[in-house]
Amino acid sequence: LEYNHLSARLHETHSSKGRCTILTMVNEVDAVTNHWAVLIGINFYVSPLSPLKGCVRDVEGIKQYLEAGSTPVNVDMFRASAPLDPDSRYPAGEPDTWPTFENVTSSLKRITAEAKPGDFVYIHYAGHGTQMEASSSEYSNKNTGDLALVLVDDVHGCRYLRGLELAYLLNEMVKGGLFVTLVLDCCFSGSVLRLGDPPSWLVDPTGYTILTACGPHEIAQELKFEGGERNGALSYFLLRALTSLRRNGVEITHQSLYQHLCIRFHASWPQQNPMRYGNKKFLFFGKLRSRPDIAFTSVFRTQKDNKLCLAAGFAHGVCKGDEYAIYPFDASEDASNNAKQASIEVRVDAVRGLTSD
Repeated sequence: LEYNHLSARLHETHSSKGRCTILTMVNEVDAVTNHWAVLIGINFYVSPLSPLKGCVRDVEGIKQYLEAGSTPVNVDMFRASAPLDPDSRYPAGEPDTWPTFENVTSSLKRITAEAKPGDFVYIHYAGHGTQMEASSSEYSNKNTGDLALVLVDDVHGCRYLRGLELAYLLNEMVKGGLFVTLVLDCCFSGSVLRLGDPPSWLVDPTGYTILTACGPHEIAQELKFEGGERNGALSYFLLRALTSLRRNGVEITHQSLYQHLCIRFHASWPQQNPMRYGNKKFLFFGKLRSRPDIAFTSVFRTQKDNKLCLAAGFAHGVCKGDEYAIYPFDASEDASNNAKQASIEVRVDAVRGLTSD
């Protein structure tokens, strides 16, 4: 087993309080639910915007993952690849496949109209993000400015999908009883309008989860991974994690997935700090978790001295000598299965403010 990125669940001799389970969105729905996905990848931008290299590859990888599962997924794919003619102002492919404002918003509205309560929607955006100056609206984010996704436009080259516009589209989905997962792999994505804070009237925060590639003022980078190809860091780490979980038949909550992504970034690319908003109890692209949570935190191996580091310290109540059972990231979160899973028992050797060895 590879223990470079692990989850540590509190040993039975270490007391803790469990977190309450959110059940407010669980209603009587049809036995059969549908899964919908809107995937947006933009490599080609008209000057002066710089082109990107990995965005289309990112969403194509997500599409392959979704379609390889046992559950059918209705996928709308919008991508902008570089055209063969270097002087062209239009991306490759047919116009109805381009990630234009009209195509993307029409897809989201169509799903809202056709899906039924209890259906699941997954939206993945990989492309340029920008920060618009805060507007006079009381719902504009005065601290960070407002995120806008930079889409393709066949007249002006690009058009913005502003955070407030995106919020209204998600709000309509959640009001219709849909469960929405939104992944934003773009610069400044942490400044996406937080749909329950402050403007809680926009959307029920228990109906969606947002995962972002970075904080409100951070740049999201494309990195070279295996084979020298470029991918967005969030998309790459997310796809690897999901593939590993599926291979081992394990489902985890968005919160657990988010914590794993944070550790991956911390170990490999600390310049970005991914963020999570909304409901942490969703299973990825699936139902709410109905079982009580087991208290756990993340463990990673430090590159400098090759030690196991617990992402908790004095501030979290950790004391020297505390014992933990460590499991692989792709182990089940079900506490009743713990006895059946391979684990390593460790003892805290040194405690700092926020981390421990």
